[in-house]
Amino acid sequence: MKLMLLHHTPRGLKRYPLTRGRLLVLALFAFVVFPGLAVLATLRWVEQHSVPADIAEMALKSAQMELAQARQEVEKLRRDTQLKLETLNRRFGALQGEIMRINAVGKRLLDVAGIDTDEFDFESVPQAGGPEHTIGSQLQADQLTTAIEQTNQLLSEKGKMISVLESVLMNRELDIERYISGRPVVRGWNSSKYGKRIDPITGNPAWHEGMDFAGKLGDPIVATASGVVSFVGQKWGYGLTVEISHGNGIVTRYGHNQKILVKPGQIVQKGQQIATMGSSGRSTGPHVHYEVLVNGRAVDPKKYVWRREKNS
Repeated sequence: MKLMLLHHTPRGLKRYPLTRGRLLVLALFAFVVFPGLAVLATLRWVEQHSVPADIAEMALKSAQMELAQARQEVEKLRRDTQLKLETLNRRFGALQGEIMRINAVGKRLLDVAGIDTDEFDFESVPQAGGPEHTIGSQLQADQLTTAIEQTNQLLSEKGKMISVLESVLMNRELDIERYISGRPVVRGWNSSKYGKRIDPITGNPAWHEGMDFAGKLGDPIVATASGVVSFVGQKWGYGLTVEISHGNGIVTRYGHNQKILVKPGQIVQKGQQIATMGSSGRSTGPHVHYEVLVNGRAVDPKKYVWRREKNS
């Protein structure tokens, strides 16, 4: 049996007998050249299409970008934290100054009011830090937190002391304001006293339950102590009348007014004008009839009119 290799050419079909030598060359080409070409092609494709390497490179670049961003965020956080610490330190220093000013005011009030200083602590100030820190120095986060907590506690204590002191002073001031003294007129004269007298209208002996202060029509009538207006209106015999309650069952009454300047329920201060002098009611001329009532009973206003002002 003979093997033939056929090859078409323009001149016709040529035949090449496959001898043993030619078959050996073909075998070598098939087993050596083709695999080599295949390997080269594969390497070429791997080089051009190395997917895992590209993914790794992309992941690396992404990680580097995230790391850089994280570093920026950390740096920003560090700057922000430092800025906040500096701000908080400045605020803490300001709070120290405020407490010192509160102490100064508190001590001054105690001195003016004559209150025992042992009952109020207006000396202490917030402390912070250890041996390496003094008041007003830069504090770290943990020290600053502790210092702020101590300051808040101290402020709370100062607030309570101020409230108590305010209450004491207000009560004292209220007592002074409610302290009845002086005349119910700015100008004028005492025209009739409390007690027995001759009635100016009937000419008969009568009991006078107040003091009269005469003046000019329209002169100011003032409150002799702070209080709440309890009555405004016409009252038989008194004409146009104002009554002021001062607490503890004490009421002052102002009669024969021309015009009333206050309303029921209104709070009035000592020395405040409440009416103008008139001659309304049972009267012979411009004057104010002034009474002091204790638990509904008229007492002699003289001791209130002529007693000294209460200052403390």
